[in-house]
Amino acid sequence: MAEQDSSPERSPVSITVFLGIADALALAKPVVEAGCNLINSVLGKPCKVAGELLADQIYAFQWHNRVRIFAKAQALLDEHDVPAAVLPTGFLMPLLDAAGNIEADDLQNLWAQLLASAVQHPSARHPMFVDALRQMSSEDALLFHAICTKVVDPDDMAPPFPLLGSSLSWRPDPGQSDLIPTIYRLEALRLVSVTGTVHYGDDPGGPLPTGAVTGFGLRCGGNLSG
Repeated sequence: MAEQDSSPERSPVSITVFLGIADALALAKPVVEAGCNLINSVLGKPCKVAGELLADQIYAFQWHNRVRIFAKAQALLDEHDVPAAVLPTGFLMPLLDAAGNIEADDLQNLWAQLLASAVQHPSARHPMFVDALRQMSSEDALLFHAICTKVVDPDDMAPPFPLLGSSLSWRPDPGQSDLIPTIYRLEALRLVSVTGTVHYGDDPGGPLPTGAVTGFGLRCGGNLSG
């Protein structure tokens, strides 16, 4: 006989209830409404939240971040007249979990873009993309976006993606030795591949790593660029 779950039942929190706790989340009511509506839509059912736990600072902090990210994603979908769609649990649950810890506005924008891409393109609904973004700092994301826009025409970044080729090779500009640790972090995430070095004459930073955007990096870049 299967063991019964002894944890207390959490009633689905309606949009009305969420609006009532907007002050607890320190967010404007339109943001809360947009974010919660999209959460419910991609889940395919009302989201279950323990409203009484929002007094806990960590729990409230995480829902503050999630609602902001989902509200941003809804704005992106509205911009292109794209209706919300139910997303696979294996993709959505890791995204919801990770999104709760994303406070930086520039990173929230990327999470919102990944979510909007997943609603529009089934190919973006893979937990690998969530895992890669979860491990990026703001510096990593900024450099990765700069590399992608430098080597790929922005119009080609969205699915279907361009063919892989030499056009995806990149090199840092002179004087960017401070980016070396970030480049190797992106390589560890399999977003770029370091294939050599370049030395700009008297550059005191010495040789800089060069390489190419990987196939996985190209798809990540597309999902994060819209």
